Amino acid sequence: MLFAMSTVATLADADSGSSSGGEVFVVVLGVAFFLMGVRWAFNIRGAADTQVARRQAGLRRRDQAAGVVGSAETDFFGLAFYRFVGAFMAFAGVFLLVCVLVLLML
Repeated sequence: MLFAMSTVATLADADSGSSSGGEVFVVVLGVAFFLMGVRWAFNIRGAADTQVARRQAGLRRRDQAAGVVGSAETDFFGLAFYRFVGAFMAFAGVFLLVCVLVLLML
């Protein structure tokens, strides 16, 4: 992440003479999206499993507070959904990084 930020700062300095905080912000956002997306997409250290368990626990608490007898085990947001969202987030992070680099090269 530090390498990407230093590359953006170097390209911005070479191009316009002053670095904008906007490019650095978008690079940090892109790297964060990429890292979080890869973590969910490949279920690193059970990240997607944790999200599924957290969501099901929240649904159970909501059902108990409302007095619903049935459980919320059948939920649309299962492991496959979180892995898909993770893959999308990783792609979006790479897209943001490429866009910033292309804009700085112009």
